[in-house]
Amino acid sequence: MSFPLLHERVKALQKELAELADQLRAAEAGERAMFRKFDVDKHLVYAEVYLPDTPDAHGHQMTREEIEKMAHNFMKNARTTQIDLNHDNNTDYGCFMVESFIARDGDPDYAPGAWVAAVKVENPDVWRMIKDGDITGFSFEGMAYVVEEAA
Repeated sequence: MSFPLLHERVKALQKELAELADQLRAAEAGERAMFRKFDVDKHLVYAEVYLPDTPDAHGHQMTREEIEKMAHNFMKNARTTQIDLNHDNNTDYGCFMVESFIARDGDPDYAPGAWVAAVKVENPDVWRMIKDGDITGFSFEGMAYVVEEAA
């Protein structure tokens, strides 16, 4: 194999390894974003909504500042009842956000800079799905502009 072809193959493998590393980080973030706390009596679940500087399921990531802006806009625009299941955009499940904050440095439960939420679940079927492990955490859906960084 000639040197130029070998060089191109190495570059392709490096790109593939970088993509796999991003997928692994996203999977690890998904594990960390699972429900962390439950209040069984009040039917509340707590988890990170979005973690800073951690690739999401699409390989994108946000800074602490971007996450804080997103969380504040969510509250400002009164979207606390717009909770659906698996991004089906049906908000009639009887779930609503009752707490929202940005985790501070040193937080013992949540990643620093993460958007954390508590959701009240009034629907007994949804609560059962949470208890059974069919629903394990939050997944933020939204529109965003992707900014490519210069190489």
